[in-house]
Parts: sequence; C-alpha cells; structure tokens
Amino acid sequence: MRIENPVCYSDKPITGNKVGSWRFVEPYLSDKKPPCQNECPLGHSIREVFDLIQKDNQKEAFLTMADKNPFLSMTGSVCPHFCEGGCSRKEVDESLMISDTEANLGKMFIDESLDVFTKKQKFTSKTAVIGGGPSGLAAAFHLARRGISVDLFEREEKLGGMPWFGIPDYRLDKNLYFREIERVLKTFPNIQVFLNHEITQKDIESFQKKYDAVFIGAGKQQAVEFPDKKVIKGFEFLKKYHKGAVHFPQNGTYLVLGGGNTAMDIAGYLLRNGNQVRIIVRGNKLRAFEKEVSEVIEKGGLVFYKTEFEKWENKKVFLKSEGHVTSFEADGIFACFGQETENVFKNIGQNDKVYFIGDLESENATVVHAVASAKKIIETYLSKNFLFKKTEDRPLLQHDEINWDYWKKKKEPRKKDMNEEAERCMQCGTC
Repeated sequence: MRIENPVCYSDKPITGNKVGSWRFVEPYLSDKKPPCQNECPLGHSIREVFDLIQKDNQKEAFLTMADKNPFLSMTGSVCPHFCEGGCSRKEVDESLMISDTEANLGKMFIDESLDVFTKKQKFTSKTAVIGGGPSGLAAAFHLARRGISVDLFEREEKLGGMPWFGIPDYRLDKNLYFREIERVLKTFPNIQVFLNHEITQKDIESFQKKYDAVFIGAGKQQAVEFPDKKVIKGFEFLKKYHKGAVHFPQNGTYLVLGGGNTAMDIAGYLLRNGNQVRIIVRGNKLRAFEKEVSEVIEKGGLVFYKTEFEKWENKKVFLKSEGHVTSFEADGIFACFGQETENVFKNIGQNDKVYFIGDLESENATVVHAVASAKKIIETYLSKNFLFKKTEDRPLLQHDEINWDYWKKKKEPRKKDMNEEAERCMQCGTC
C-alpha cells in the first residue's frame, strides 16, 4: 500500500505514535520540483547543481546550468534572483546564494567547450533571428545546437544587447559576457552574424519568403517621449555612454525622473561621478530591483515619492507634491519612463513563420526572462515542426511537506565559498 504525503516525522514520544498500521506501508522515493526551481524563469535544476557541487563535480554543475543558458556569468550577475525568493532555506535562516553560484560557475568555466551540447538528433531548417541581445543569442544557441542554420541580425556594431549598452559596467563584467557570446559562435559555425543591419519592413517581408522561421528578439529599444525636450532620455544616454559617445557630468545637481531599473542605473553613474541626485517618483514606491535601489540610497541618492515634475526654467526645477510646489536649482534632468516597441515591429503579426521572443513576447523585462522566453518559443517551434518532445513537469513540493522541525535546528549563515554554501542546500523535493 502506497500513501501519498504520509506524516513521516514527529516530535512525540514513540508511545504516542500509532505505528501498527505502518507495517503495510511501502516506502518510496518521491521526486518533486523544489520551490527555487519553480521560481526560476529558466527552470534551472538548482537542487541538482548544489548536489553536484557538494560532490566536488563543479564542471557537471556548470554544464547542467549551461544546457539551458550558456551565459551564466552574465545572468548570474544581473538577475534579480527570483530563485532565492523561493528558496526554502530563507525560512530557516537565509536563502542560498544561488545567483552568486551561477555567476561563479560561469566565470570558473569560461574556457570550457560547449561541444557537449551538440545534439545527435538534428533538424534541417533555415532560420533568421532578429536581435543580438540575450533573447536572440539564446534562440540562436538552442536552434544551432540542433543543427538548424541561423542568420543572426543585429543593428549595433557588436552583439550583446541590453547587458552591453544598458547595464552599468560596475554591475556586469562585460569582457566575460563577450567571451560567453564568442564561445557560442565558435562552437556552432551554423550561426552567421550580420552586424550593423537595421531591420526594415521590407526585410520582414522578404525574410518570411527566404527562411523557414523568423524569430524577432529586438526588445523594446525606443525610449518613451518626454514633453520637455531639454530633459535627457536616460535610456538613450546609457546607450551612448556605453558606446563611448558621451560622458556623465561631474560634481553637479541632477534630477532623475522615474523609479525603474534604468533610473537606478542613471542615478548610480551620477553618484559615482560626485553629483547630488534626487530621484522623483510619481507613486509611493520604486519599481526597480531591491539591490539596485539599496545601492543608490547607500551612495546618497534621495528619493521623493508622490512627487511630479512641473517645469524646468533657467536651471530652476519646479516639483509638485501633495498640492504644494517647491523649487530648487538643478544642472540637468534625466527622464527614465521606460521603453516601447519600435515602429517597424509594432504592426507585425505572428504566424506559422514569425515568432516574438524576449521583451516582445514577455512583459517581465528582465534579462533572465528574455533568455527563458527564447528557450520556450524555440521548443514550441521544434515541437510543432519536428519530432521534438518537451520535458515533462514534476509536481511542486508543498511547504507542509518539509520537515521544518529538523531544519530549524540547523540554522547557519550564508557562506561565501561556493562549496561550503552548497552544504546548506536542503535538497527540497527528494523525499
């Protein structure tokens, strides 16, 4: 007799346990999805990765993660670690340092070949991928490893997308990121790259005739307009800065309008250049990731909630808050109100040949979601057009299935060493 979810532990004395009926219960191994994996957009096998690290098999741990995402140093550095939010360990002491582990594995094995990911089952198809950012690169990887020909089109002079021209240098080691990109291209010569290629409506039409499938991962690259033309668009300024076309001002007073990640990136650069920074937010909270917000505040950034920009005249800024107007002098203003889809992609309809990936497919607007979106869409395409079977999902481990009485007696702080940190993993779901 098999009992699902039996009560298998107790702090009661043995005299209080009615164990007689247990003679007929058959013990069995139940493999369930741990909460960390469930929260990860890519569905990384985090439990298995920490198990491999515990067994001193770091290379296999790297390959386990790289199978879904070959850009581990990049995503591990900039991901807002949704997985750590789901980690059961946080209810005992602190969540595991999953993102740091991912980034460290990426750095440790930056020279490791990806030849192992070349699939024996290969498909014949010719595809186009528009956009050389995280989603486009991930799509090219998952297509090429199965033998599919990929023509990758990028508007800029180099690949990388948002992590290259949008994410600050102090948050991401871009040399490592580019080495990860180069490794993919070296491993899969069936990826042909076309740089400095501005996509037009005519391209979209001709691509549908020339290719078996077209995957559009161009992202949302058009900054939202702001009425006052003297105000600098934060997103566009970041792009120009990372291309070396502009420099951040020094030792002045600046306003940053908006509470998202771009606003925090602009504020972070301004503060690092000795400026005083006021961040103006219409609502009562910031939308940016908690880590970025805390970094900006620690460096002296001041946040003004429920405040609206009125006007900027003769270096004097007027702000309105709760019906009252205040003013002060400022050397400049950066507007960071998000990005939108470029006009050339707005009227394109998806069909059997055209697929949106990344930010055009998902509203989550994070790098890891862009990579996950590409993987999901490519697998959908393969399952529709080839004999390709998706991995079956496992039931999610429930909170009350964990022996909390056991674990709460084992409180210990996070460990900086990856091998020691792996020992803190509760191995949720292997019951």
